[in-house]
Amino acid sequence: MFVPPLHPPKVASITPRVGWLTTASAAAAWSPSAGSGASATNLGLYVPFEELAQQLGGTGRAKSVWQSIRSGRSISPRDDPAVSEHARRYLKQHGIDLPAVIVHTSSAHDGTTKLLVELREDGRRVESVIIPHFERRRTQAEVVLDPAREARSTLCVSSQVGCRQACAFCATGTRGLLRNLAASEIVAQVHLAQQLIRESSTAKQGTAANRAPALPPLSRLVFMGEGDAGANLRNVRHALRVLTDTQGFGMSRTSITVSTVGLNPSSVLRMADLPALLAWSLHTADDALRKTLVPTATHSVAELRDAFGSAMVARSGAHQRVLRVGITMLHLINDHEHHAHGIADLLLPLQLSGDVRVRVCVDLIPYNIVTLPGFPQFDAFRPSSKERIWAFQRILRARGLTAFVRMPRGDEAHAACGQLVNEGR
Repeated sequence: MFVPPLHPPKVASITPRVGWLTTASAAAAWSPSAGSGASATNLGLYVPFEELAQQLGGTGRAKSVWQSIRSGRSISPRDDPAVSEHARRYLKQHGIDLPAVIVHTSSAHDGTTKLLVELREDGRRVESVIIPHFERRRTQAEVVLDPAREARSTLCVSSQVGCRQACAFCATGTRGLLRNLAASEIVAQVHLAQQLIRESSTAKQGTAANRAPALPPLSRLVFMGEGDAGANLRNVRHALRVLTDTQGFGMSRTSITVSTVGLNPSSVLRMADLPALLAWSLHTADDALRKTLVPTATHSVAELRDAFGSAMVARSGAHQRVLRVGITMLHLINDHEHHAHGIADLLLPLQLSGDVRVRVCVDLIPYNIVTLPGFPQFDAFRPSSKERIWAFQRILRARGLTAFVRMPRGDEAHAACGQLVNEGR
């Protein structure tokens, strides 16, 4: 059972633990700069504000560049007339430009928009997804958009080209892992999405009221696209540094979520000091079943649970001690009552023991159907029925866990969770 220490350790001093017994090999692996990412952590255009100001010779020039990046006014700040002439000349002379471009977009009827992004480094492609959230109100006749309530968008970004975890129900794993994304390539997805959102807003100005609304401003970011963020931690950490820089993208730590299957207890603990919320792709508390769903799993869910518990305790502030747990709901595979009780048995110790409160939020995600030529294994999966998902949710709530049902978004455009795979195979 997970039992937090009376005095939580500081992040800088924690060592990986398995079942709260420190292992020498795991401790040796712990280091703030450790990670299995590619060597290319270069941020290129997206260096922190202080560094950019030093390069450009003034904070005013750096501000003009970052204002251009945040606003999405131009494909590149070096082509934006609002950027100071000196800054534009510097960027052109040093060949500093975006490391990625959008080569195709597709949209679902609900506004969810998938971006096919090509990486300049080698021409490989990844996908990211803009998910708009339009506030609605119910009238006597129908549910309509409520212009009085602020709409917003969530961006789902990729951290790797492909993925080595090979989750049985996920299309991305069929590519295998081709390479990690550099920090600049991760940040570029945010920049490109903001530019697309700005273009959408401009295009919709003056259009008829019955036209589809423009994409709302970006307010949340989730590392739930291609790849496992925990397997590219070094570059993800560099990207988060810029994304949360108040002079950079200025995103709050609680508006970003970084997801992982939990490669091992050591990798989970290395995520403790990330400036973002953490999410665990669990799917089941049954170790044998999880091994079939996540073939690369090498540690028990109890070991990983304890590591997430250690990471949560080490984080500063209650707002950072929130762990989101993802369960992909597969019909008659992991959606029985005993599976729900197993999830509760596994997770409740995280939030019920000790003096440090950890909030666990379980996301029940209906399986999104994957149809991929040459991969008949996906035919074995179907999404759980609404009735089974609701019953699962009721059990978790009755046991004392917070549980939400995540509604499918973008599945018709193959932009939903588990469907991201592109022709750059």
